[in-house]
Amino acid sequence: MHVNNYGYIIWVFREANMLKQDVLTHFKTTTAVAQRLNVSQPVISKWGSVVPEKYALLFDKMQDCPLLYDTALYPDSVIRVQVG
Repeated sequence: MHVNNYGYIIWVFREANMLKQDVLTHFKTTTAVAQRLNVSQPVISKWGSVVPEKYALLFDKMQDCPLLYDTALYPDSVIRVQVG
């Protein structure tokens, strides 16, 4: 579920996953991931198995990316989303 720019809730049928392997499966290479995020390739190489939260949120907002931010992977998150 996402909220669009007009405040309407929309359902998005994508798989919720944000592991590094899922990102690499989608983008194919760490170089492609880095280019899409506008960061250097070593930044991506330093990730653990879970994509850092700030990048997971960016992937989630990309219209052409099937990856979704999964709150279960970030239990200590301080990011809160207010709807309405």
